[in-house]
Amino acid sequence: MPVIVRGILRRRTRRLLDQDIERVVEWLHDAVFHEAYWLQKVDEANRPKKIMKCASIEQLLVEVAKTERQSGRKLGPPAACSGEECIAELDDGYTIVRLVTVEALDWEGLRMDHCLGCGRYDYCLQSPGSAFLSLRDRFGRPHVTMSVVNGKYVIAMQGKGNRPPIDRYFNILAPFFSREGYKLGLAAFELERVLDENGVWHKLGELPPDLHVPGRLNLGHTALRSLPPGLYVSGCLLIGSSLIAEIGEGLDVGGLIIGNAPLAALPPNTRIRGNLDLRGTQVSHLSNGLCVDRDLLIGGTSISKLPDVMKVGGKINLSNSAINSLPDCIPEDQEIITNDRKISALEFRKSKGR
Repeated sequence: MPVIVRGILRRRTRRLLDQDIERVVEWLHDAVFHEAYWLQKVDEANRPKKIMKCASIEQLLVEVAKTERQSGRKLGPPAACSGEECIAELDDGYTIVRLVTVEALDWEGLRMDHCLGCGRYDYCLQSPGSAFLSLRDRFGRPHVTMSVVNGKYVIAMQGKGNRPPIDRYFNILAPFFSREGYKLGLAAFELERVLDENGVWHKLGELPPDLHVPGRLNLGHTALRSLPPGLYVSGCLLIGSSLIAEIGEGLDVGGLIIGNAPLAALPPNTRIRGNLDLRGTQVSHLSNGLCVDRDLLIGGTSISKLPDVMKVGGKINLSNSAINSLPDCIPEDQEIITNDRKISALEFRKSKGR
């Protein structure tokens, strides 16, 4: 059957809406799941006649509508209801249910065509703080499966066949995430979007200035080349294995992990609410206004001068660096780590004859 359907879809895919394709796929899932009688009516090549008579998506949608009328649209999961708990009611009749039994995971995996029901995740049902959630429409049909850890941290969010959810479902879920305080713990490239603190999704490549993101933001492995000014991330910002070479002024993040990104300079007025470890990066310039709440580590970089205006709340690690002077803004009692010892900024200046 998948081969037959793919052949039909190829003919007119460019003119189709995502929801039309999804309705057809859902109909086929229902037919297999409920062992529809028409599956047994096949031609000489063992192909279902109902499918073979349809030469377009429009004709398939007619069959979908006919089935829905005949069944009273009872396409919900009666067998799985005992293993589910409704935890939220959303707009347009959508709900969020929590899957609480192995049977519920099996049903979700079958209907969504992913591996949730393969047994690999059954043990998670007993793990404190872990949960599997499903976005359901008014007829009980699943459209997005989510895995949650630590109570409100979403680490997986998948549509049918392990594909990213379509735009419609992102928009339905956004107010729920914002209202209930859910945070995304998966990389942005997996969803091709970033969720801000107001529950608004932003597509990669269309990130606005002064974007505020709750939790951590992993932009690794994306094709982004720059980030907007005023970016605020309450957790850690990760950009390793991305193409990001420029960040707008006023970056404010809980932490910054650069990795092998081509970023060569930190923008003016950068604030890091944690450690700033630049070792092994391509960063060669620190701009004025740098504020690091904890430790600054720059050993092994090509940075040869610290900015005239900066503040570091913890230690400044200069091991294996080319820096031989400190700006006046560094207080005399600031702890400095060199190749062989820990000394004060005053002692460092004296050792350099400054």
